[in-house]
Amino acid sequence: MEKETDLPDWFLVNNPRVRAIPVAKPDSQVRRVLTPMLLASLSDVNSIEQADKDSLFNDFIDETEGLLLLDLTAIVQLARIENVPVTRISDAVRRYKVGITEDPLKKIDKQKIHNAPEIISRRVKGQQHAVTHLLDIIKRAMTGVGGHKGGRPRGVFVFSGQRVSGNGTGENGHSIAIW
Repeated sequence: MEKETDLPDWFLVNNPRVRAIPVAKPDSQVRRVLTPMLLASLSDVNSIEQADKDSLFNDFIDETEGLLLLDLTAIVQLARIENVPVTRISDAVRRYKVGITEDPLKKIDKQKIHNAPEIISRRVKGQQHAVTHLLDIIKRAMTGVGGHKGGRPRGVFVFSGQRVSGNGTGENGHSIAIW
């Protein structure tokens, strides 16, 4: 059960055999102990060099922050069922968390990124610094460069300004969205 209120009061009140004992979610040290054992059950884990295994284990530990041990077991089971190689265990984590296996940022055509400044600058006037900054964030998110950790977003855009100020925030956001 998630919380005490999940059970009816009549079951809990004056019942000496029922106790609420909070159990914390596993921290990174617990996940670090469990990860090698869990990922060892994947068929292709033995074909990977130890340094690569350590890197994969660390990524898995970071990506599963805040999950229960039951969730970690379910992720590995999902990877086995869907034949996800251990080198792409991040895909299984993503699939478990949000239901999507493929990373949508990896689907963006590199030529589209290369042409983005010209395409967006046609719509957005006088905001070259903002356009450049937006595209830098997108490029970093695509390549994995940056501070992306665990379940945090890979990039955040904040478009602020008055509703009809004409400062280009709305057009900037719209251009990125339709691009």
